[in-house]
Amino acid sequence: MIIAIEGLPGTGKTTICQRLRDDMGYKYVPQRTASFFTAEKNKLTSVNKEELYFLNDETKSALAAKYSHKFPQTPIVIDRYYPSTLAYNYVTSKLSNDDSYTKALKWYSDSLNSRLIKADLYFYLNATPQESLKLKGRKVSNDFWSNPKTLLEVKKYYSWFFSKIEPGAAVVVIKVAKNREAVYRLILNEINKRV
Repeated sequence: MIIAIEGLPGTGKTTICQRLRDDMGYKYVPQRTASFFTAEKNKLTSVNKEELYFLNDETKSALAAKYSHKFPQTPIVIDRYYPSTLAYNYVTSKLSNDDSYTKALKWYSDSLNSRLIKADLYFYLNATPQESLKLKGRKVSNDFWSNPKTLLEVKKYYSWFFSKIEPGAAVVVIKVAKNREAVYRLILNEINKRV
C-alpha cells in the first residue's frame, strides 16, 4: 500500500511520516530525494524549479515502486507527492500568468503509470493559512510558503485536485488540531482499516 500525506507547511506531514517509519516499520519516502539535493547543489542550469519538482516526484515514485516490490506487505508512506507539485505550479501559473501549470498537467498525464504511480491512499492534513504559518513558526511575507494568499490558493487546489483530477482517489481529510498525537492516531487507525 502506497500512502501519500499532503497538506500545507507545518501540518505535521514529515513528523507523521517519520513516526510511521519509526513506530510501525513503514518504508518512508522523504519530501526531498537525493536527486533533488544533487540537482539543487550542482545548480543545474538546464533544470528549472518546476522540472526539479517533477524529477523529485518521479524519484519518489521509483523509490515507492522499489519498496513495494521488495517489501510487498509493508506500507510505504510518501511525504508530499505530485498533488503538491501540481498545486505549486497551479498557483505559480496563476500569479505569473504563465503556462507552468499547463506544462505540469502535461507532465502528470504523460508520467502517470510510467514514471509516476498513484498512491492507494491520501491523507490531506487540512489547516488554514494562518494555522499553517503559526504551526511552522513563520511570519507573513511575500515568500510563496509564507504568504496567506498563496497558501489559500494551494489549499483550494488540493480540494479541486481530489474532486476533479483524481476523483476516485481514496482521500482522508483530517483537520489539523493542536494535538499532533490525535492526528497521528487517526491516521494510524485509517491505515489499519485498509491493511
